[in-house]
Amino acid sequence: MGTLVKLSSQKVGLVTKSNPTTLLKPVVKTFFNAKHGRYTEVQDIDLSNKKIQDTLESAVKPKQYNIDLEGFYKHSIFS
Repeated sequence: MGTLVKLSSQKVGLVTKSNPTTLLKPVVKTFFNAKHGRYTEVQDIDLSNKKIQDTLESAVKPKQYNIDLEGFYKHSIFS
C-alpha cells in the first residue's frame, strides 16, 4: 500500500488497499492522468471488480510526472 502506480488507462494513483487473493488487483485512488499530464477528479478504482477493465501497468515515481504528493495529501486530507 502507498505505492504510486500507473494503470493501463494512463490514470496514476496510490494503492490504498491490497487484495490478498489477487495481489495485482488492488484498490487504487487515482488523481492524475499521465497521458494529459494533469490532475483529475479523485476516484477509487477496485481493480478486482469484474466490471473494471483497467489493469496495473507499472509503479512510477512522482518525479516522472511532476506530481506533488505532499500537496495531494494535504488537499485530500484537509479539504
